Amino acid sequence: MTARLEKEPQARPRTLTELMSLAAAMEDEAVIRYAQLADLMERRGEHGVAETFRTLLEEERAHVDEVARWSVELTGAPPQHVLTWELPPEIARSWDEVSESALLTPYRALGIAVINEERGFAFYAYLAANSTDTEVREAAERLAHEELHHAAMLRRERRRAYRREGLHLRSD
Repeated sequence: MTARLEKEPQARPRTLTELMSLAAAMEDEAVIRYAQLADLMERRGEHGVAETFRTLLEEERAHVDEVARWSVELTGAPPQHVLTWELPPEIARSWDEVSESALLTPYRALGIAVINEERGFAFYAYLAANSTDTEVREAAERLAHEELHHAAMLRRERRRAYRREGLHLRSD
């Protein structure tokens, strides 16, 4: 599975209002998905990993609030609800695969979460690269940076899970 998007996003926000609405929709989706992963790991008895996802969930909730504040600061209004929002297909598909997998280990769950944060970075990077508006480009770059921060935190947790699961000791 690649960390990049399969194709360039169709979204082309022309204004900060449009960009901030997309960002709010992505963050809302992340809140839902991290809550699902925390619950799933808790049901499987993986309390440490469940706690990691709850921490990420709280970070994402804070990021939702931050996006709303930032939107007010930049545009004078909170983000608008995006009625036509859909996750890029490869992000939605990998989240769905996580929730449906009977073989999901903490390492795999964290790995998919890392990939999705990296895809979030790629999404915003594409938006920044294709924007002709300086403010939209700079805001998209800032959002991309936030996704990389989340990916870095998840990578650390994934390494811990790798060691806990003894994957580094296998010879296959």
